[in-house]
Amino acid sequence: MKVIQLKYISAPWLYFNLERLMKFLVSFNWQQECEIVQDYMPPNPNKDTRPTCVIRWRVPGGTGQDKDPNSFRYLRYSGGPKQGYFWDIYGDDFLYPELALMAIHNAHSPTTWELRD
Repeated sequence: MKVIQLKYISAPWLYFNLERLMKFLVSFNWQQECEIVQDYMPPNPNKDTRPTCVIRWRVPGGTGQDKDPNSFRYLRYSGGPKQGYFWDIYGDDFLYPELALMAIHNAHSPTTWELRD
């Protein structure tokens, strides 16, 4: 049995194919349509608002304008009784693009039920 320890990731016998890894993590069409936005600022920020790393998905038929709340759905995580990822009109800070990619992999697809107003 061969155990891969991450601190030895540069071992010559271990080769990662980045393209194959991305295809595995982001295999569904809706996942490929998601955008990881580093340094995201909301449309009307306060003076204390800091940039965040968010995941957004463009709503079909939306204008695509950042200031239009009906253009995008943002991924959030709930730690309450119904723990898990869900889509909302504003998103959580995922801190790093790598964590955002894992969140996209673990989230469910945005459905039309969630998109209704």
